[in-house]
Amino acid sequence: MGVVVYLELQRKLETTSFGNGLVKTADPRASEKTIYLIEPEEQERQRLEVLLKHYYENVAVFDTTAAFIAQIDTVTSGCVVISSVSSEMNTLEFVKWLQCKTLDLVILVLGDEHNVQHAVSLLRAGANDFLERPFTDYKLRLAVNRVLQ
Repeated sequence: MGVVVYLELQRKLETTSFGNGLVKTADPRASEKTIYLIEPEEQERQRLEVLLKHYYENVAVFDTTAAFIAQIDTVTSGCVVISSVSSEMNTLEFVKWLQCKTLDLVILVLGDEHNVQHAVSLLRAGANDFLERPFTDYKLRLAVNRVLQ
């Protein structure tokens, strides 16, 4: 089954009421906020890009924090989704740097570690949420929606 077909089926399931009060929340496509994905691993970046572009209208993709920083003058309000795997600037330094800017951005860190101390450090530095890998596409979407609210 293709990724787009799978995502369409998932979207239809999420709009169904399951009798427990759970229904789909407002469509995130209506939001004008941009999702800024920073992921150094090419395959994962492509997978996440397809997923995010399916649910969100405005998605900008970067392979490094340096590429994101080079475009900082064009950044508008939204959500930075960043992998904790970074080559030139570690994620903690990036979160601290971003907090010094006067931008309307929330930060979701995608972490590979089971290191609770690292996650706590990122949250204390200003990250809004930490999502541990592996995660499902649905959990990523819920996390992005949660930090954007």
